[in-house]
Amino acid sequence: MVSLLPNENIKIKFFISGQQFGAIKIDQAAKVGFDSCVVIWAGIRDLAPQAEYASPLIYSKENCANVVFLIEAKTLPELAAKLHPGQLFEVRF
Repeated sequence: MVSLLPNENIKIKFFISGQQFGAIKIDQAAKVGFDSCVVIWAGIRDLAPQAEYASPLIYSKENCANVVFLIEAKTLPELAAKLHPGQLFEVRF
């Protein structure tokens, strides 16, 4: 059995540095470019409540760039139909 995610439920998830996190707001527009030269606009829908990191880290000013936050964005359902799981992309604000 196969189940498909409806286009309106597709999310774009990405991480940003702790230094950039303070400038991001809910409903802010983001320009998302994909490797196929497709560019779409998405709106920020969720900001992580806490930082994440992959390696052992001592919290300090010097390590601020190593802390990242998960961001979720959504786009219009007709644009989401062009997206594929695991697809590489670049986000600009």
